[in-house]
Amino acid sequence: EKSKLNLQRDQDWEDGKPRVETMLQEDGRFRLWYSSAPSNHEVVLCYAESSNGSDWQKPALGLYEFNGSTENNIVGAGLGGAVFRDTNPNALESERYKLIHKTGAWNRSGDSIAGAEDEVDALVLREKMCAGGYSEQEIRNAIGLEGRVMGAVSPDGLRWTPIETPLLEMFCDCDNIVFWDETSNRYVGYFRHNMFRETIPTVWPPNPWRCVGRAETDDFRHWPTPHVVLQPDVDEPTLDLYTNGYAPYPTGSYHLMFPSLYYRGTDDRDVQIAVSRNGHTWTRHKTPLLAKGPEGSNEEGMMSVRHGVFTFDEDRWGLLYNGMDARHNESYYYDDNRVNS
Repeated sequence: EKSKLNLQRDQDWEDGKPRVETMLQEDGRFRLWYSSAPSNHEVVLCYAESSNGSDWQKPALGLYEFNGSTENNIVGAGLGGAVFRDTNPNALESERYKLIHKTGAWNRSGDSIAGAEDEVDALVLREKMCAGGYSEQEIRNAIGLEGRVMGAVSPDGLRWTPIETPLLEMFCDCDNIVFWDETSNRYVGYFRHNMFRETIPTVWPPNPWRCVGRAETDDFRHWPTPHVVLQPDVDEPTLDLYTNGYAPYPTGSYHLMFPSLYYRGTDDRDVQIAVSRNGHTWTRHKTPLLAKGPEGSNEEGMMSVRHGVFTFDEDRWGLLYNGMDARHNESYYYDDNRVNS
């Protein structure tokens, strides 16, 4: 059963593409963080609350000035990313909430250039190094791809203090999910990973195959390089695992992923489910859990699941998902990003 999130885009600072980042279920309410890109302004992170997950209030928080007023629900600028409540018993109360977000750019002679990865010289170099068996990092260094995972901390999920130094020096595009794991007593993260393999003749340019990496650490501010835990099978040469949609199983010590599968040939995405008992070894079920919709459904382009499985009552659980009418490459040129629940 599908229902609308009913998060209306009705404020001046909600221009551009509103993007749902995280929803948490706490103290009998749903807490939602979403980002938007107002015209001539950097991306802002906004906050809303709901008692039922459908009807939302946007409190005037007085935390951030926009167009001369603090009467808005903005909690920060330039943040975005996934929010989690840190249940580490040793975490500072001033850092009880944490978020991570990614940055990335292509370096050409010291300048950051958008789209430089598609230059012919970069594509040819990538293809040769890929066929030559070079590592992912060696290829990225050669073609100039730089990335970082950044973080911020908050006592309440509203007042955020950015962490100035990167948590991880790696290009982790798209969704990354981090949490405190009470079984291992460590921070665990599932990150966008990429793997380069010899180019298949029917697939050019030789883009890296997207997959899911996992890392864990005792210190939220310092993360090791993730290792791949879920990737396309050898019989899926034109398939990528685009987002991971990780969530713990609500009533047991199991792990779930809801990976978004990107089909390069048709430029669209649907969602599957993967399960694990230990968080390392995963079984992916290849029948779509959320298939893209028919033409005119506003979900005929791409589907993806956000972090979290939510309990509404004894018989109903819920997932937060994005459905878009634009396909992957089209989405860069569309202003409309429809969000459903």
